[in-house]
Amino acid sequence: MDKKNMADMQDDFFKNRGKRRITKQIKDRNIKSIKEIVDNLEKEFKINLDLIYRKKIIFHSTNFIFITPESVINTSNKGLVDITEIQKEILDNQMKTVIIIFRISDYKIMFLNYQNLRASLTEKNIKVNSRAGRHWKIDLFPLKEYVIVQKSLTPLRSYSSLPFSQCL
Repeated sequence: MDKKNMADMQDDFFKNRGKRRITKQIKDRNIKSIKEIVDNLEKEFKINLDLIYRKKIIFHSTNFIFITPESVINTSNKGLVDITEIQKEILDNQMKTVIIIFRISDYKIMFLNYQNLRASLTEKNIKVNSRAGRHWKIDLFPLKEYVIVQKSLTPLRSYSSLPFSQCL
């Protein structure tokens, strides 16, 4: 491929970067797809959500940011989600309402206002590994409707039913 064609492809990519790209539904895990969540949010709030450039699970509109991590619930009825340092930086720099929507097994969801979680995402609670880099591990307890950042002792109230306005 010559340099001109490559440059044209890159131009097309950057022109379309604000367009919505939805990942396909996860098979055999009984987890709501990102598309289902986004469609419900757009309908509920009467908004258009666009994917944030180069992020697979972070969407934005004029007033909201939604991040949609997924987790499978294990035999002890607990899920686990990572929030990376890069994701935290993106969410910290927003002047909009940020809602985390945890997509979990059996097509359930839990949601939480990011402001409630932010105080627990401290340097003291951070974990580091070669695959995920610097990140926080968040335990999900859907039956009790709370989440907790590992190494933190503060459970945070989450919600698992609509309307989303409960956590605004």
